[in-house]
Amino acid sequence: MESSKTQRCILCDKQATKWCPECANFLCKNYSRHHSYSSSTMRHELVNIENYLELPKSVLSMKDVCIQHNNTYELYCKIHQDLCCASCVSDTHKKCLDFLPINEVIQNAKISVIFDKLEQNLSDTRKEIRLLRKKIYMNTIQIRNQKKQYLSKILNIRKIINEHLDRLQEDLQEILYGIETEVQTKLNKMLGEMTAKLELFDQMRLDITNIKLYASDLQTFLGVKEMTEKADQENSTIEAMNNYEVVKLDITISDDLSSLVHSISSFGEIFTHTEQSTETLSLRSIDFQAPIEVPTTLTKKSTIHLPHGKHDVCVHGCEILEDGLILFADFENKRLITYSEDDADYFEFMNLPGKPFDLVHTKNDNICVTLSDKKGMLFINISTKLILNSVEVGHRCFGNAADLQHLAIRAIHSITSDHEIIFYNFDGKLIHRVKVPGHSVRQICYSGNEVKCTESEKNLVSCYPKDGNLSWAFNDEDIIRYPAGVAEDRNRFIYLVRQETNNVIVISPDGQYCKQILSLKDGLDKPFAVCINVSRNELLVCNFSGKAILFALR
Repeated sequence: MESSKTQRCILCDKQATKWCPECANFLCKNYSRHHSYSSSTMRHELVNIENYLELPKSVLSMKDVCIQHNNTYELYCKIHQDLCCASCVSDTHKKCLDFLPINEVIQNAKISVIFDKLEQNLSDTRKEIRLLRKKIYMNTIQIRNQKKQYLSKILNIRKIINEHLDRLQEDLQEILYGIETEVQTKLNKMLGEMTAKLELFDQMRLDITNIKLYASDLQTFLGVKEMTEKADQENSTIEAMNNYEVVKLDITISDDLSSLVHSISSFGEIFTHTEQSTETLSLRSIDFQAPIEVPTTLTKKSTIHLPHGKHDVCVHGCEILEDGLILFADFENKRLITYSEDDADYFEFMNLPGKPFDLVHTKNDNICVTLSDKKGMLFINISTKLILNSVEVGHRCFGNAADLQHLAIRAIHSITSDHEIIFYNFDGKLIHRVKVPGHSVRQICYSGNEVKCTESEKNLVSCYPKDGNLSWAFNDEDIIRYPAGVAEDRNRFIYLVRQETNNVIVISPDGQYCKQILSLKDGLDKPFAVCINVSRNELLVCNFSGKAILFALR
């Protein structure tokens, strides 16, 4: 970050302590005081230089002059969305015809709806990043668990192999022990016989010695003869025993087991299997738009708190009459509420046979009220509180609007069937029907042979000429979320109430650009209804719960 020592006061070249966003100048401590006292600049909000330097480096490096021509920016090219100096217009924007003065473009920049879009986009992207990070983290957990699973599988296979080889080894050893015992028994028997022969021959040798010493000649003759015969007989036996089979043990290891060592070079193989993630991120690009210049400014005139009836107030429609009377359609209490600025504490009530969804001034002191539950509408003289005419539409009726000659009614058959905008004259005679899709299209405004509709479920504002062919549609979920009431001013700018986000935005007549003009800080709390009286230059915004705010348009 740059040091504050690098910023110098524009007037005295001392170290700057303040930054004026209005003048785009740095000021020292002394001239900051003068700046705050001067009548022309006293309303400028100065910013500490430390706070100014917290701006992104890209913003700090931005210049208020054209880099190419070193001239001050004067215009904004709507085609290329580019700032232009006079030289740019004659140089690189020769064929461009749609320019705005730079002051008109930037003066409402801080309240432009682009901030809402950008902040919402950043918030949504952050959520997607957190979701993606969670998925990747879960993948690491999955890999760790798979490692444990496969380690267990390796050890289990090794255990199975070990147990199998142990059984084979035990079986072979048992056979070896059995053969060895059998052979040893046989050989030990032969050894016992050999030992007995040795003892026999040792005794015969002793007998010969004794015969020599003590026997008579006859005894000697007969004894030697007997012993000779016996020795011959034993020799024959020994010769027979000498032909015994020499036993040797041998072993043949299974070829399968021998080949196991040579044919199996590894216990197994570990590899990774990848597959493309099928999850889609809900990321949207931001269509940058320059702030539109609404040809009005708003000044709050009054706040109206509607009294409750048997039920809480539930306002769906409102209207400002030419004499300043303000009318409200109280849906749940089935009544029409009349309010006058001349007597702020006095309200008049007219009970209705059904639930009023919307109302509109037609001619003289007459209004038209739609009754959605009765599938019809009433023509009422507001001065006498008399019902002049009751018209059965045959379908649920919602928003209504009127130009100087005709009345437009939004009629919905059912969720699955076709829906219409039905045109009547001010006496209730049917003139024309136009099919307009969307079962959540409820609120409309009508002027210049065009009907503008809000469709709450699709976050959509649409424009239909009387022939029913869609002229344009404004659909940006970052800007429009659950749109409700809609109205139009003398310049064909469209004023849209957003119930979910507690604000009012203005859309250009061609449906290309928009900006926010009212928000929660202006007293909006779930606003639902809006109307404009062009001749009185007044805008009325009504919260769903019955608090209404009246603004003067200048």
